[in-house]
Amino acid sequence: MERLNDIYLELLGWLEYRGKPSEAIWHPLYYTYPWGLRFELGDPALDDKAAYIRSALDRGQRIWQEVFSAGDEVLVIFDATPEPALKQALKDCRMQRIRTRCMPACPGDETEYEEQYFYRYLYTAPADRIPFRTILTRIVEGELFAQTRVYSSAVYFYNRTKKLLFHPYDDRGADLIGPDRERLRPYYRSLQEVLLNWNREDMDRKWKSRRVYIRVLTTTMDEERIRIVRETLARKLRGTELTLHSYEPYWKTEGWGELNLTIESARPLKDIQYRLASKWESDTADAQILLPDVGFLWVHE
Repeated sequence: MERLNDIYLELLGWLEYRGKPSEAIWHPLYYTYPWGLRFELGDPALDDKAAYIRSALDRGQRIWQEVFSAGDEVLVIFDATPEPALKQALKDCRMQRIRTRCMPACPGDETEYEEQYFYRYLYTAPADRIPFRTILTRIVEGELFAQTRVYSSAVYFYNRTKKLLFHPYDDRGADLIGPDRERLRPYYRSLQEVLLNWNREDMDRKWKSRRVYIRVLTTTMDEERIRIVRETLARKLRGTELTLHSYEPYWKTEGWGELNLTIESARPLKDIQYRLASKWESDTADAQILLPDVGFLWVHE
């Protein structure tokens, strides 16, 4: 049977810090790792404590249901010893306790922590058997009730199936970290209403749009032909901003010239490639534009 510690090490393997596998799960996740979303849990506009807690639990549950499907393999990581009642709630999960070297909360000088160790508790089960709301209640109440503060910033949910790490750090918010941009894009779109506004501009910059440079070979380079090419691109990439980036009228072979354009789009690059390359000739045959080579040179973030 696979050891849970190996699953944990697998997580650290893709959770890179400065191009190397992480030695620990560094805080804060959103600011430490390149690809992450930050969510708001408790509604700060609510003065009633019970209503505030309920809002945090409901928003956390909303994120959980979106990110974790019933059969997803989940590793729950505790940096605090679960209390007896919580251990009972986790009785259907497989458990392993591992001895772990203490590390500072944020990356930096780790040498002073070399001789300090603590026990980390790992639990695994399919997502529908994880008592998520019970655990989240302990986390959310951590900053509000001193006797449960031990769980603040101390519990992580690793979706091994989807390679995502979910970290509700306290009643205020939660981070969702992934190994690349495209793995997180669906959740940026579907969980817009719970993204933290303080970080929204940064998240929009990463996921709302990207600049793509397109190289197109055409048979002529006159203004009419350029107009037709631009209109064809606009039709295939409906809803994107289309800008003529540069015009390079040199001939690659007899009768062929090169045109470079820029688009702004939130679509995945593969989708852009498919939309442009698919059936281009038949769409433009009446204008006698044949484009056997539609090339994508690079993507600027």
